[in-house]
Amino acid sequence: MSAVSMQVDTPAAQQGQRVIEGYAMGKTLGAGIQGKVKLGVNLQTGQRVALKCMDKNKMGRDRTRQMEMLEREIQAMESLQHPNILNLQHVTMSAQYPRKGTKGTKDVVLLALELAEGGELFDYLMHTGAFGDDIARTYFRQMLSALELCHNNGIYHRDLKPENLLLDANFQLKLADFGLAAVNLEMDTLCHTCVGTKSYMAPEVMARQGYDGAKADLWSAGVVLFIMLAGCPPFQQAAPGDWWYNAVRSNRHDKFWMAHLRSAPDFPKLAQEFLNLIFVADSSQRASIDDLWNHQWMQGRVLQEAELTEVMQEKNREVEARKEAELARAREIGRAHV
Repeated sequence: MSAVSMQVDTPAAQQGQRVIEGYAMGKTLGAGIQGKVKLGVNLQTGQRVALKCMDKNKMGRDRTRQMEMLEREIQAMESLQHPNILNLQHVTMSAQYPRKGTKGTKDVVLLALELAEGGELFDYLMHTGAFGDDIARTYFRQMLSALELCHNNGIYHRDLKPENLLLDANFQLKLADFGLAAVNLEMDTLCHTCVGTKSYMAPEVMARQGYDGAKADLWSAGVVLFIMLAGCPPFQQAAPGDWWYNAVRSNRHDKFWMAHLRSAPDFPKLAQEFLNLIFVADSSQRASIDDLWNHQWMQGRVLQEAELTEVMQEKNREVEARKEAELARAREIGRAHV
């Protein structure tokens, strides 16, 4: 067990632990070029959090842009309170990160975030395959509800993908990572920056045109829904030259579905009709959030919290078993090369 699972409200419990801004630091949950995400425990409340620690010295020549992205992320998350948006609990723009041993400290930006104990939606799709209609609808409704609040506050996420959709301890969806968001846009103001992940980008973003951030987010949400139901992406990218996108652009959704149904024959018919409203190349003709809420597919069965927890706990066990098997294989290969 990690030290952070111990009682943390006595000096003895704190002994030997590294502490930053009132949080005891535990194991590393993730790492990137600029920093790490550590498990943390609030020393006053005992609450477990994710500590995102961004090393200012590793931002390099891109430091200004990296700081802008961080500030955007902070601004977006501080203004959004929603059960399906990851909660930002604490920010320190210049915190002293204690190095291991007696190596002193380093200057970091510290964000204390709600801990998404269920991990990334991506892992479930990667290791357990496509979801059933009920699970996909449940998560899509949660995602759409979060997006609706974002858009009503002039915030457009611009990087929707399963890696940025986290699950809490009860497997409820949490929209995360607002580093590429457009923030505080006036109504009817177009976005112009080509950002995001290509296979999820709307065609107008790929074409580097001015674009409606809300309609671009909905295209990406549609791609996520397709993957949840089919277990594979609908396009390589929404650009000329992609056969599946060309079918959609030519309003030949029948050809698009005929091709995909060979590998995903059980794709629900109503969900196909629903996605036809999202996969529209001309964003002015693409469905709005209100259009989507009112569609018949959205009125279908939704899992209650306890049902979703039970179903996803089983999938979580499968994810963990597959990850452990992959680690074991990697260790075997490593030993074979020694």
